[in-house]
Amino acid sequence: MLFEEFTGTGCGNCPEGHYIMDDLLDTYPNVIGVGLHTYNSNDAMFFPEIDTIGQAYTLGAPMAGTDRMFSGSSVAQVWTAWESDIQTRLAEVPKISVSLDVNWNSATREISTYITCNILQNLPIGDYRFNLYVVEDSITGSGSGYDQTSFYDSDPTLPFYGLGNPIVGYVHRHVARAILPNSWGQGGIISSSPLTGESFSTTINYTLPASYDEQKIELVAFISKYTSDHQGDEVYNAEKAPLIDGSVGIEPLSQKTSFEVYPNPSDGTVYLNLKTNGKIRLSNSTGKTVMIIDLKKGTNSIDLNYLPKGIYYANMITKSSNTTRKVVLN
Repeated sequence: MLFEEFTGTGCGNCPEGHYIMDDLLDTYPNVIGVGLHTYNSNDAMFFPEIDTIGQAYTLGAPMAGTDRMFSGSSVAQVWTAWESDIQTRLAEVPKISVSLDVNWNSATREISTYITCNILQNLPIGDYRFNLYVVEDSITGSGSGYDQTSFYDSDPTLPFYGLGNPIVGYVHRHVARAILPNSWGQGGIISSSPLTGESFSTTINYTLPASYDEQKIELVAFISKYTSDHQGDEVYNAEKAPLIDGSVGIEPLSQKTSFEVYPNPSDGTVYLNLKTNGKIRLSNSTGKTVMIIDLKKGTNSIDLNYLPKGIYYANMITKSSNTTRKVVLN
């Protein structure tokens, strides 16, 4: 699920919004959070494409949208509604699955992201689009563009007590650095009437600016429905991947060693489509390994009916890559 928080360095209530958002991301691991700095153009992390989204979705900050679902007078809601909106959305059965593979050229700083979506249920006629966020975590900087206005310097109940107003050296989390290929995504690839079993894919490229820390970058891919008045917009599913996988140390996920898992969610039988022979380790949500299996290039059928329902992670490691796919058993 995609959770977009509208925020900004000039917003005095936003530190509490950040605090609540981080707590929700810890509580709900299936939620992908992105911070959109739309509050004012003096913010060093503000950029026009993000403000276009802010102008369409929010009445102020801190507010946040859950899968871009319109409610009341806007997509974004105040923080008292965030958790209930998340719970409601997570209870729904996904209609689309999303996967992404990321190639990183450290010499040219070129990122190539290959995104695939599989249609799990027939969808009504609409304008369906691929989208990609480039997100940088834990940004700090000097000057007014990075200093965070705070109304909580004298509030001992919050962790911002005594940090000043503004907070100098504030750490900005989950910051959107780019939205690709534009504010509203790439149309014309996914069918206007997607049917169960269909699959669509695209490649989105981006050159990472030298000032961005590649060690703190992740890519967030999602499939959205676009409507002209934005009251019928919707994000159907999202997935994220680090630019540089810490367990590998140098290079991230590689297209040539990637694999697909479907159907996902599954009622017990899953198919793994590998682009090369490999060993797959399946772990549960606590990190315990429940299966290690050698698979051949091509489509492999795996019976997981003996496992409890829940979230699992299928991991394939080679000398040059480390690819993980989330598997949901219903």
